[in-house]
Amino acid sequence: MVQKQKKVTQTEIVDPICLASRVEDACQDNCSCCCCGEMDVSSVPDDICKVFDDILVDNDDCKRVYVTIGLFTIVRLTRKVELLIPVVDFCIPRNECIQSTDSNPCELFDKLKFPVDEFFPPEKCHFDSIDSVSAGYGCGCGCGN
Repeated sequence: MVQKQKKVTQTEIVDPICLASRVEDACQDNCSCCCCGEMDVSSVPDDICKVFDDILVDNDDCKRVYVTIGLFTIVRLTRKVELLIPVVDFCIPRNECIQSTDSNPCELFDKLKFPVDEFFPPEKCHFDSIDSVSAGYGCGCGCGN
């Protein structure tokens, strides 16, 4: 008999990074961008729109602000299994950099080093403390240092 197991997801997010921003004049007669006329706010998730007390897009204004934000996230999916696997280390996925233009904010984001310490801060026992080791106290975490 197969039992369904409860899955638990956990998401960790580091503070967002502003990669690019610009202000454009939406009232130009020769404007060929998609922002002219009515701005489609349906592409903005409802949960984000609810955070703001005011309207998100004012179609009467001739200025538009565009912001590109980069996020580092780790999503964990955990559930009970019958196999116990000892975790020795974690691996960081390597991303493949793609050639891009100077106006592409993704190029900047691809060059950023993954913030490992934000998700996995160093343990106290990873630091060599000359005073405590020489005194024989160790760091107290059981690693022997």
